Amino acid sequence: ATTGNAIDFGNLEAATQFPTAFANNTRGVIAGGANPSITNSMSFVTIATTGDATKFGDLTVARSGAGSLANSTRGLIAGGNPETETVDFVFIQSEGNAIDFGDLLSSIQAPDGCADLTRGVFGGGEDTPTSINTIQFFTIPTQSNATDFGDLTVTRRNLASGSSPTRGLFLGGDFQASTYYDTIDFITIQSTGNATDFGNLSAARAELGAVTSTLRACVGGGYVSPSTPNTNIVEYVTIASAGNATDFGDLTVARSQHGGSSNGHGGL
Repeated sequence: ATTGNAIDFGNLEAATQFPTAFANNTRGVIAGGANPSITNSMSFVTIATTGDATKFGDLTVARSGAGSLANSTRGLIAGGNPETETVDFVFIQSEGNAIDFGDLLSSIQAPDGCADLTRGVFGGGEDTPTSINTIQFFTIPTQSNATDFGDLTVTRRNLASGSSPTRGLFLGGDFQASTYYDTIDFITIQSTGNATDFGNLSAARAELGAVTSTLRACVGGGYVSPSTPNTNIVEYVTIASAGNATDFGDLTVARSQHGGSSNGHGGL
């Protein structure tokens, strides 16, 4: 709710790239990643208390570049590298290993997800050898396979996502590391259909992370170009009002291939 620069919180259990992150009101969970080997490890932090991450449990499949989402009780982790259709879930307040939830429409990596109280939506990703524009959804309390939702306005992977209680946003991304996008799309989470253009980021970039409150989505970092492989910029949009992103502040270090989560998103 307050613009400004990021502040150091603590450290992960190990340095990693391409993890995914999700949270409920009190706890944030970080899952998967690579350093350099791909891992199935999950760790957690208590959001109200700065400090280092603690072991949570293990995913059913080791992977990096997964997407994730959560409501107040469950977190879902979907896809990843090596490409998989597997969707896991955990009870966020209970440490332990992930449980199989169902399957995506196909085996993919590098999607991202958002949610309201009952529905979780994943958008984009890569189904080798190409990126996809698919949006697919699950009913979070019920273990099942994905259902088609619609399509993004632009085919892309390595995007960021977040939501209010009604709208989901998909921000940035790239097509096969050859074209980078400043595109922001939005959907109405409880209404299936294609995404609609929302506005633009200040620069085209991918491999970025987002966090949301019920009012704002903040997106930080990312890969811009070979000459600017990492950025520290953080910017925000007001979710209820379509428009371009506005400067928020800076991350503590420039970086990409990270995830984000918050204790005030639309799934809570």
